[in-house]
Amino acid sequence: MSDAPEHPDGKKPKRDVRRDEREWARFSQLAFELIGYLGVLGYAGWWLDERYGTGGRYLFWGLLLGLAGWVYRFIKDTWHLFK
Repeated sequence: MSDAPEHPDGKKPKRDVRRDEREWARFSQLAFELIGYLGVLGYAGWWLDERYGTGGRYLFWGLLLGLAGWVYRFIKDTWHLFK
């Protein structure tokens, strides 16, 4: 016997393909957001380093801030999966 519940008419329930596509799109979006966060804040840090001659300090903090912002967004968007 199968573990999947059967409908009253005896057919197996169909898999929700649209839901799977939405989940895939959500995780794909998170990957592009990571690139965006790191790109924008990394560039801002690089620009500040060039302007003030700080030798990479602002670049480091910009990338760290971008990563922290993305991790916050990732946890916020995927928290329902871990409940």
